[in-house]
Amino acid sequence: MPNHTVAGSKGARPNSAYKGNKVQTTKYNVFTFLPKNLFEQFHRLANLYFLFIAFLNWFPQIEAYGRFLGFIPLFFVLSVTAVKDAYEDRRRYLMDKTINNLTCNVYDGLSKSYVKTLWKDVTVGDIIRVSCNEITPADILLLNSADRSGTCYVETSTLDGENSLKPRQVVSSFAKKVCFPKKVFCIIVKDQIKCIQNEPFDPGKFRCLVECEAPNQHMYRFVGALLHQDGYKEPLDKESLIIRGCELRNTDYIEGIVLYAGPDTKTMLNSSKTRHKRSKLERKVNSSILLCVSILILLCFIVSAGSITWLNSFKDRNVVPFLNFFVDNESSPSYNSFLMFWASAILFQIMIPISLYVTMELVKIGQVFLIGQDSKLYDKETGSKVECRTLNIPEELGQVEHILSDKTGTLTENLMVFKRCTVDGIDYVSSEIEDDEDSAPLTNVRSGVKAVKPNPTLKKIIDDLFSLEDDESATSYTLSADPELMIHFFVNMAICNTVVVNGLPEGDAGRSLDKIMRHDRADKAATENLPVAVKNAWEKSYSMEDTDTAVGISETISCSLTDSDENVSEKNAVFRAWPYQWKNFLSMKRIALLRKAIHYRSPNESSQSNSSEKQTSISLSERSETTVQSSKSGNQLHEKNVEPKRVSATKPTYSLFSIPKQFIELNKWSLFVPPLLRRAVDKPKTVSCFKNPIYEAESPDELALVHAAAAYGIRLAKRHGKQAFIQMPNRQVYAYDVLHVFAFSPERRRMSVIVKQSPGNQLFLYCKGADTTIFTLLSKKFCESRRGIYCIKKTKGYLQKYSSLGLRTLCLAKRSISMNEYRVWLNQHHNAELAHKNRGELLEMSASMIERDLELLGTTAVEDRLQPGVPECIAALRSAGINIWVLTGDKTETAVNIAYACNLFNPRDELLYIDTKNWVLNLTTDNILSRLNALDTDATLEACLDKTGLNRMSEEMLKKKFYLNFGLVIDGRTLPGCINTPLLRNFLKLISHCPAVLCTRSTPQQKAMVVELVKKRLHSLTLAVGDGANDVPMLQSADVGVGISGKEGMHAVIASDFSMPRFKYLQRLLLVHGHWCYNRLARLILYFFYKNSVMVFLMFFFQAFCGFSSQAIIDPVYQNFFNVVFTAMPPMNFGILEEDIKDKHLMANPHLYVLGRGNQIFCTRKFVLTILDASWQAAVIFAIATMFGYGTDLNMCEMSFLTMSCLNLCCQFHLLLETQKLTLFVASVFILNLGTFYVVSIIYNLLSVGCCSADPPYKVAQRMLSEERYWSTVLLSVVAALLPRIIYRYFYSTVFSQKAQLTHKLQKEEEKECKHKPKSTPTKILHGK
Repeated sequence: MPNHTVAGSKGARPNSAYKGNKVQTTKYNVFTFLPKNLFEQFHRLANLYFLFIAFLNWFPQIEAYGRFLGFIPLFFVLSVTAVKDAYEDRRRYLMDKTINNLTCNVYDGLSKSYVKTLWKDVTVGDIIRVSCNEITPADILLLNSADRSGTCYVETSTLDGENSLKPRQVVSSFAKKVCFPKKVFCIIVKDQIKCIQNEPFDPGKFRCLVECEAPNQHMYRFVGALLHQDGYKEPLDKESLIIRGCELRNTDYIEGIVLYAGPDTKTMLNSSKTRHKRSKLERKVNSSILLCVSILILLCFIVSAGSITWLNSFKDRNVVPFLNFFVDNESSPSYNSFLMFWASAILFQIMIPISLYVTMELVKIGQVFLIGQDSKLYDKETGSKVECRTLNIPEELGQVEHILSDKTGTLTENLMVFKRCTVDGIDYVSSEIEDDEDSAPLTNVRSGVKAVKPNPTLKKIIDDLFSLEDDESATSYTLSADPELMIHFFVNMAICNTVVVNGLPEGDAGRSLDKIMRHDRADKAATENLPVAVKNAWEKSYSMEDTDTAVGISETISCSLTDSDENVSEKNAVFRAWPYQWKNFLSMKRIALLRKAIHYRSPNESSQSNSSEKQTSISLSERSETTVQSSKSGNQLHEKNVEPKRVSATKPTYSLFSIPKQFIELNKWSLFVPPLLRRAVDKPKTVSCFKNPIYEAESPDELALVHAAAAYGIRLAKRHGKQAFIQMPNRQVYAYDVLHVFAFSPERRRMSVIVKQSPGNQLFLYCKGADTTIFTLLSKKFCESRRGIYCIKKTKGYLQKYSSLGLRTLCLAKRSISMNEYRVWLNQHHNAELAHKNRGELLEMSASMIERDLELLGTTAVEDRLQPGVPECIAALRSAGINIWVLTGDKTETAVNIAYACNLFNPRDELLYIDTKNWVLNLTTDNILSRLNALDTDATLEACLDKTGLNRMSEEMLKKKFYLNFGLVIDGRTLPGCINTPLLRNFLKLISHCPAVLCTRSTPQQKAMVVELVKKRLHSLTLAVGDGANDVPMLQSADVGVGISGKEGMHAVIASDFSMPRFKYLQRLLLVHGHWCYNRLARLILYFFYKNSVMVFLMFFFQAFCGFSSQAIIDPVYQNFFNVVFTAMPPMNFGILEEDIKDKHLMANPHLYVLGRGNQIFCTRKFVLTILDASWQAAVIFAIATMFGYGTDLNMCEMSFLTMSCLNLCCQFHLLLETQKLTLFVASVFILNLGTFYVVSIIYNLLSVGCCSADPPYKVAQRMLSEERYWSTVLLSVVAALLPRIIYRYFYSTVFSQKAQLTHKLQKEEEKECKHKPKSTPTKILHGK
């Protein structure tokens, strides 16, 4: 309830139990940062492992080096992560502080006025006032708006990235206070009509209670009820809810009551981060670390066994050398062996690369930065580029096996062009206006719709329906379709939508279209007053009852002259004609002939005739097709094929459509019937409409239909609250009260509106949707009528034709609703609106009850063109061995046509169809239907497997990855049947060998289900591409989600890992950056395992020379500095900048993508070879260093420095051999890193840190560096250690000419040719060995 109803402190307010509006997104504070951050970091097993090792080193019996040295690597890793977390949390704190200290206007019950209040002090139950361009501080229920229509417009770009304005409506009962202040209006209270004196909204008098659902994350759903003081319970929905973060536009101010505040707002509940995605390579690293742990344990057991063997070889313990501790009581060899196991675990701990994860995170940040800086991924047309929204999976781009893509807006432009339509079974072709045409009208660039050049025939028909030519040279026109249905068709296109209408001054085309003009303050130059059609207009009607006997041939003309009143309304004079020749009847010359032929009676005669129920009949000579031609001497009426027609007076019928004003003047020179047509004409009402309206909508399809209707003269001129005004070609405006809107959803596959048309007060339901849905909702009477059969047959044929042309189709239908039927349905619908549980399902059921018995009006066909570069991109991706699935909601024929156009299917591919075309769809029992469908699907699957030959292949053959020249087309309704357990095995067998699959008529849930199926059952790395909100489940389910920043909002971009302006950039993103990222990171990980293993094996080999006493040959300081200082920069530089193959060669040879897709770089075989190589290099370094010191007085400090020098240089040159792109910067980093080792060694020796070693290496480095023997030993060690790798590299690149090595060769040849040729083209590499 409102807070101002209870005066006093906040503690006394009725809503004090709810959460306040203060938000806190920070994770830590000053006191909790250290313990909480350490607790989170130690969730990583690697950190726990190194903490355990560091504590082990504190036991004197197994101490391997200084106690504090063991914490240095761990402290470094924890510190880097902590600093990063603290920086991020500091940013969140500053943002929270800024937001919480914003101000807004809150109603104060004591002062009876609005006062400035901080956002953090707003509470549930406060009434707030938001002005134009201000942001709503909480989720509020809209109670009042400055707009007289009770509407306001909000922009949600900060929430979902959409710039289009979204209307919000004042609560229905309070909307009347806005629209009709100081008047009386009625409401229904307990089935009784109660009149209430209306007054302007006063927040101080607001005493209603609000019931609403618990806080939830559903941004576009709200269930609640408003309890009035008199007991009336009014349902509430999302149309009256404005959530936190919305910006008010085009409205001076609004007032509302806070329902949810702070953490309970929908915005904050949806601000939680998406699930953390772990890359396939990272999971592989974890398994490799387990192998390293296994190697570590093995080495520890060997040391332990060697220790017990060594000790047992001495009978006298007093002469045993290399004992690292002394005790009073003699310890057994087994106990000492046990201690050596743990001591060696401390010594060999570096086998697990502690800095690997930190380095990987930094490298991924660098890779993501370079992707964002690639100028070839920048779209000049939209001014946008590829953006990486997730930092932890860039290497996944190089391992994609399946791409699952949406079609509309992803592969296509989402730039809708209205091409054709079918009205009453007749096809009309339209064309688009070229950009260079002078006559092209102003088009809203934000709409995503191109201007339409209407079909001249259809345009003339529409114009003739609203005007009569006074030109005697005008010829009569043969009308081909029912005029009333034709008008209904275009009204449906114009009104069955949620399009927002805004204004633009006429002739101000250069003005920015982002600046929308308010309705209340529109410039006079931008608006015009148009007459509103009133009930005193000449109305006509067309009967659909007797058309079975008059399809396209007959014509019945009926006149009613029974009213004796001279001031009779035009409603009582209704002409009834079959539409195909209705224009002939309205022709001026035809009316002139009728005027001479009809014998008009006096009112008395008419009355007598009515009392005796007699019929007046006349025979006219009239041909079936009449042509009016003009001659030099004058206009003459030429008639041929004259057939007698019967005209009778019958009971009048009524219609909602008014004949234009020109018809009122018919009595001047046709059908001289003064009592019938002559009356005093009142001054018509007018409505202010925009001259050049701008249409905005979330769906480009809706905009295309609205623009097309406007091109044919039936224009959506204005929306005012729940009223829509349609401007007709005669510039008269028809008003429609939009009573209900049933929004489109993928499950319903249709949208409907219930409107009340004025004049006439008739109720109509307009519906548009997929043909499979609309045809099931048609009335039985319509389907069985001759006209219905003819119309349905023709429409289905044209739908097939449109689909074959790749056009997007919609079917349009309507029905008339009687007032009694509407009242009964409204009562049930009202109960559904008041339900708190399952309101969505109940409202959908309620909508289905009224969406029935429809009459088909026609179809629309809209072209959505392919984006530039899409066919080339898909062809390259298929050449790279990537399987591509396209998931769309379009018809199968339309989708197949687009699939061929975009190279998803090749002409040589044979298509396999699995659909429900022959299924029995009219059964109501789900179990029976699923069983029948399963049987049909099973047979279809078996036929497909037989056709492809997969049934005749062995299991061993099927396990091999090969692809057939088949394309699979599956219907969305069939998909659940294929995924059922009995059919899943055959279905997986089929799709695993089909490189291209097209899934039609699929819903968002089915898209996500397919992604999960491919990812989990085929064990494939999936990448999903989409552009709309319906693609979000698919993007979140895939391993990599790519959002296209198109015209359907930013939902897909926000939910994605990567975003791009066009689909064509996916080719470079995967084939170039994907390959680079995977190649860099995979080789970087192998290098980390290599360099750590070399050090471990060096110390392991030394154990044989120290009695397996776990003594280290390398100084502990060098050990701890090895990863974080000596070998830190070159690997990071390698992981960010390395390019093994040039980008143009990768683009020209897509099959090179197999290196990452097949996981050929980082695999178990490469890992084992890396460990073996590391053991070899460690053995060579240890052997040569031992030989260097043999027979000399070389001490352990000098031996440590020598082996460390050989190890460091060997690791550096090893990485240099792996580097393919050697630049000046790379060389500089390499030289700098070498110098760092010697500088640190000299400084360390000079400082002689005593706490790190009992025997400090004072000036060892200076003394060793001055000896020639040292340099010869280091050089010999490095060359001998790397010689096998050098030989392998040479022979592998010359003898084994694989694709990557051949590309390197071509690059070198090209570089040589560049000296003589200014330009060169990349050579195409052929498949094969």
